[in-house]
Amino acid sequence: MNKTHRNQLQTLYIVFGLCVFLFLIGSFVFVRSLQKSLAQADFVNYGVATSGQVEEISHNARDDYPSDEVTYSFSDSSGDTHKASTFVYPEVLKNLYLGDKIPVIYKKNNPSESESSLLEDDSSSMTTFILIGLFVSFLSLAALIRILILIYRFKKVGCLGISTIGTVTEIKAQWGTNMYDSNFLVKFQFTDICLSR
Repeated sequence: MNKTHRNQLQTLYIVFGLCVFLFLIGSFVFVRSLQKSLAQADFVNYGVATSGQVEEISHNARDDYPSDEVTYSFSDSSGDTHKASTFVYPEVLKNLYLGDKIPVIYKKNNPSESESSLLEDDSSSMTTFILIGLFVSFLSLAALIRILILIYRFKKVGCLGISTIGTVTEIKAQWGTNMYDSNFLVKFQFTDICLSR
């Protein structure tokens, strides 16, 4: 195998590794987003709905986004009071003030786990991540299959199928009784550079 062929094969392996990496990333994003989306749906379907009250609003200097924090309190079915905090986006705070009533859902068997749809409605972002993960996984998987075919062809034939220029050496016309029986025979030659090792 000459240097050109080795470089082509190395390039295929590099692209193959990159596609494997993208497939793993896409699959991870898809699975994690789907799990979180299903968990949220389960939380909403089987949680206990009640109303809470905004106790504190903090504007934190964090590099992460969102950075604003809201603390709220609520009472469960037993009358016990619980507090919880969550980070929110700035636009959520535009119409939110201390003492405001907000909808809260908590787990019946563990009231310390709660959320408010008013503060944590990220179902649309989860759907976006699911679609992105699915798209990246599908695209990288299709590329992996294509690259595997190219590697197999390279190993068997000696190249990827390189276009070259041929020269026409002969043209023969074979006339029949009508135009449908007539055909042309074209002969050409070219230099095979695939297997020149």
